[in-house]
Amino acid sequence: MQMGAKGNNLLMTLLKAALLGVAVSFALLLLFSLALQKNWMQLSALGVMTVAIKVVSAAAAAALAVALYKRRAWLIGGVAGLCYAGLAFVFFSILSKSFSLSLGILSDLGTGCLAGVFTALLIRMFR
Repeated sequence: MQMGAKGNNLLMTLLKAALLGVAVSFALLLLFSLALQKNWMQLSALGVMTVAIKVVSAAAAAALAVALYKRRAWLIGGVAGLCYAGLAFVFFSILSKSFSLSLGILSDLGTGCLAGVFTALLIRMFR
């Protein structure tokens, strides 16, 4: 089955967006670990910061996807958030050398999707 130019363009857009989200996530995790090391933040902030990093990263992925692919912004934003969550799971599983599926991945996929949809809606609302 051969994909047309539009389907290929959409897949490349989603891949670029997911890669951007993973890069943002990695950078924010490095900043958070630096803040922990310098005692600027306490370890008790780990749960909140992890969710915040996931939301910001999914929002960055959705923003890029919506900017590159102009139609159906809410759908593209949600799928970009899903792609980010899936790619981040694979990437960080490889880094930690452990791959275990749990219900946590469903939470991450839902968070990514919702953050992507809301980001896309906000971008379209203020454009």
